Amino acid sequence: MSAEPSPASWQVELGKDAAREVRAAPPVVRQRLANLLDELAAHGVPASAEDAGGGAYRLRSGDIEAVVVVDSDARTVLVVRLSARHAPAARDALRVARVPPATSTRVALFLEELAAEARSSLRSLRKSPGFALSALATLAIAIGGATTLYGLGNRVFEAPLPFEDDHELLRLRDRRVTAGGDLRIFNMSPLNFTTIREGSTTLDGVAAAGGMNHVLTGGEHAQRVNVIRVSEGWGALLGIRPRVGRFFTAEEERLGSDAQVAVISHALWESRYGLDPAVVGQRLVYDGGVLTMVGVLPPRFRYPYDADLWTPWRWDASDGTSHDLNIVARMSDGVTLDEVRNDLDRVAAGLQEARPDTNADLFLNAESLRADFIRDEDGVLIALMAAVAFLLLLAFVNVTNLFVTRFVARHREVGIRVALGAGRYRQIRGFTVETAMLFLGGGLGGLLLSIWLGGALDILVPNVMRTQLDMDGVQAGPRLVAFAIGLSLLAGLVFGIFASLRSTGTDLAGVLKEGGRGTTGGATGVQNVLVVTQLALSLALLVGAGVLFEHFQRLSRDDLGMVVDGLYTVRVSVEQERFAAPDARLDVVTRLRDAIEAVPGVESAAYTTVNPLCCGDWGAPLAVEDRPRVEGSTHLIHHRLIGPGYFATTRTPVVRGRDFDGRDRPGTEASVIVDEALARRFWPDEDPLGKRVRLDRPGTEWKTVVGVVGDVEEAGDYSETWYLPYTQTPTARSTENLHFMIRSDDEGVLDEARRAVRTVDPNLATYEPRSMASLRHENISQDRLGATIGILFAVFGLLLAALGVFGILSYTVATRTREIGTRIALGAHPSRVTGMILFRALRLAGVGAVSGLVIAWTLNRTLKRIVHGVEAAGPVMLTSLAAVLLAASGVAAVLPAYRASRTDPVEA
Repeated sequence: MSAEPSPASWQVELGKDAAREVRAAPPVVRQRLANLLDELAAHGVPASAEDAGGGAYRLRSGDIEAVVVVDSDARTVLVVRLSARHAPAARDALRVARVPPATSTRVALFLEELAAEARSSLRSLRKSPGFALSALATLAIAIGGATTLYGLGNRVFEAPLPFEDDHELLRLRDRRVTAGGDLRIFNMSPLNFTTIREGSTTLDGVAAAGGMNHVLTGGEHAQRVNVIRVSEGWGALLGIRPRVGRFFTAEEERLGSDAQVAVISHALWESRYGLDPAVVGQRLVYDGGVLTMVGVLPPRFRYPYDADLWTPWRWDASDGTSHDLNIVARMSDGVTLDEVRNDLDRVAAGLQEARPDTNADLFLNAESLRADFIRDEDGVLIALMAAVAFLLLLAFVNVTNLFVTRFVARHREVGIRVALGAGRYRQIRGFTVETAMLFLGGGLGGLLLSIWLGGALDILVPNVMRTQLDMDGVQAGPRLVAFAIGLSLLAGLVFGIFASLRSTGTDLAGVLKEGGRGTTGGATGVQNVLVVTQLALSLALLVGAGVLFEHFQRLSRDDLGMVVDGLYTVRVSVEQERFAAPDARLDVVTRLRDAIEAVPGVESAAYTTVNPLCCGDWGAPLAVEDRPRVEGSTHLIHHRLIGPGYFATTRTPVVRGRDFDGRDRPGTEASVIVDEALARRFWPDEDPLGKRVRLDRPGTEWKTVVGVVGDVEEAGDYSETWYLPYTQTPTARSTENLHFMIRSDDEGVLDEARRAVRTVDPNLATYEPRSMASLRHENISQDRLGATIGILFAVFGLLLAALGVFGILSYTVATRTREIGTRIALGAHPSRVTGMILFRALRLAGVGAVSGLVIAWTLNRTLKRIVHGVEAAGPVMLTSLAAVLLAASGVAAVLPAYRASRTDPVEA
């Protein structure tokens, strides 16, 4: 094409770059530039000008070269670029004449250009609202999920604990290796605590706390509270700072219980004293005596054991049998955890030698305080963090694929920019700015979504941190904002540059010469890889979600060994001080059971020292008669005392022998009932009735097995259980805290049961009334949440993968319109065209499925390690989910295939 000169005048305008060239040119060059502009104004673009395509022309006049765009209708010539290219002298003159701008000027110019690119990007995105909204929604969901899980992960693994220099704090425990080779860790004995405090060389301080239950009296009604007895230095070691008043003095700690002082929780201060600031100095009456309150701790601080009240205490340093103490320690400056553990091994060796009766196979365990809080409660959280990482990558790949398609589809615009003098760097920068802006918008939306979602995921925070240390929830602080914005900007830049490089690497001049109808297959291979990646990641997400869902379903379906529907529980504390005599203790407990059982609507009632579904477990070392003890190992089992009728009330089947009855009373031969798991372990081919077992401690009496009951799935670390008759030892350790089990069809019996307890003794506190079904529901709530979120992620990932298939096929159909039209014109049946498109979709899905199965298999093995009880995905699940992926890909291909089959050869 060439432009015909016209005698009429033309309007000449200078673009920004051309104006800059004119201003920077020396006078001699500027005059020649002016002459060229005058020629353009008088005659327009000469016929000898080189057609650069897209309405742009390149012309030369001596040593001057110009690129112009002509608007014939408006008779306007826009000069977009001027340069002195052919004359070395002129070029050198231009170079000498230019004064390098100051750094601040360069920065300002760069920012000005970025702002211009941003405005241009906004205009471009406004022209494609569907694309912009779908990409924003995709990014907001993915970045929102990532930000939420990051916030929770930061809260669990990084956020400071409410203790002074918390990174130096350790939790110390006793540990044993069981006969089966399992490691069991548990609280420490006073003997071991005292020995460590006096003999360790790597610890700056060691302190102990032990939990008890007491009943507050003197108010409108008795109130049960968790009382924590603390050793000397406990408050100073942790850096406890009361909200009101003070903590214990050194003298009060030295006196222990004789000091008769207490610090209370903020919750107790609010519920019992109405936040009265004069509470300090007041007397608190409880079932063990009277205490003077000296301080109130900060809100929601209830460490350890959901405490309500703390008091100083001293333990018998020679006691090596009761493992009740919660021990914290602080590492010395410059000491590592490994050095502490080596030091404790030395102390343990001394304990084993000095006290073989209690410590022959016992060792000492040390973990950071944070690791002890988390223990094995982080499995679902880590699994979801891995899932959201896959979802995030999947969303980024999806949006990148969309951008590649979008940028390639704008090839004519790119060609015009090139014709106007914009180099590839300018193209990449412009497209990258557009991508980064959209990613940033998605990041801001994700940040808002994460703040909204944060509270719903509190349950993923380990229990101690959530309920005792006020560390629940996602905190919308600077770190969370920085993560969301930083992640979106970084991803926008990385994926934007990638998309820009792929979409600006085609022969744009050729595209312009073809009038916008040429193919752009250079990007198709990259898009195929992106789609396959999406499909593989999607399948990995599907398998992960399927495994979590199957795990939750298995937990929901599992036979617990007892019937929780229609079973209710309420706790009662029977104080040791008032009911110290065995007869008095047994008498009041029997009267409580009879009173509850007499409540209308109650079918039966019984009691136990341990609820199998909540509130901690109680382990005991087991010795079996005629079974040699394995040196260096201990067999630990669930230990509990129960009252008459417990198995009938919980509907736990007695499969052999008998239940406890009137024969099991003080002074008679000690009896025990074991579960089937324990019987299988020790008497697989024998009758367990009549066999004898005892606590694996010197001086304990043998107990005769009188019955075998079905296995009950329980919270806790042990695999087998024995049951002891409460009626034989009503004043044994921890027999004052009872769980009353109530069988009824009416939940209202809980209130009536509490009233019945008050009729027996108004000073007995009842607490934690609830249904056993709700406890079961609570126990698997974390697994339920993990399965639900996993399924949502997987469905969203599958949708993104299907959209990726749809996008690449739609793009293929659009770019192969001529080929498809020619095929149809030559006689190809539409069904063949449809089959061609569907085959391509299934081929992509097949490659993605194979890749996804490899990824899923690897990740499934990891998931099995981090989430307790999860089983590996089987062939049926893998095959089924791969089929779902193939089906989704086929559905996504239907519309593009239909469009291809309806192509009009004439229009093509």
